[in-house]
Amino acid sequence: FVVMLRKPSDLVYALHATYLLGVMEDEEDFTTAWKLQVDRAQGRNIPKTCPEPKLLQYGEVGKLGAQVSRLLGQVDRRQVHFIIYDDFKANTQKTYQDLLQFLGIPDDFRSDFKAINQAQVTKNKSLGKVISVLTQNKFIYRIKRTLGLTMGEGPLVKLLHKNRMVQKRVALSDDFKAELKAYFKSDIKDLEAILKRDLSHWYD
Repeated sequence: FVVMLRKPSDLVYALHATYLLGVMEDEEDFTTAWKLQVDRAQGRNIPKTCPEPKLLQYGEVGKLGAQVSRLLGQVDRRQVHFIIYDDFKANTQKTYQDLLQFLGIPDDFRSDFKAINQAQVTKNKSLGKVISVLTQNKFIYRIKRTLGLTMGEGPLVKLLHKNRMVQKRVALSDDFKAELKAYFKSDIKDLEAILKRDLSHWYD
């Protein structure tokens, strides 16, 4: 098992953007989406295109300490390789080599690591919604599987990507960042204890 862990406040903000791209989320302002969690837990304000309401509980998704604890309750620690996103970003090559060693794969001496899956937004939101709904349609999915077609490819997927552009996310307000900091601090401390690693830079 390979688990990459990222500062929770950054993780949930990026997750919100990903959900917007996949039309699982319809509230474009993350601060508002965060406040909607209570309502959504009661089954209200759930986008019709969201396949699982629990996905919109950003706070629970971001509690990495709790999630890692559950994982290690089911899996031998020696079978899990943890990667801290900050390490991956600061020294991608070493992080990659450490992963190869864990997997028992010889080093291929790769040194070029281009950024992929950068923050994106939909250019034409109406078109993006239609395409996303079609690409997630279970009936179409079953047909592709039956015909042996490659998942994640085809004209719809190509059009989906053409309708997106890389765009840096807007910075969150200081007040909201403080709210997220307070919300996740206890869980981060639990994660520190599990990993035996100082993650105090995640408190900011």
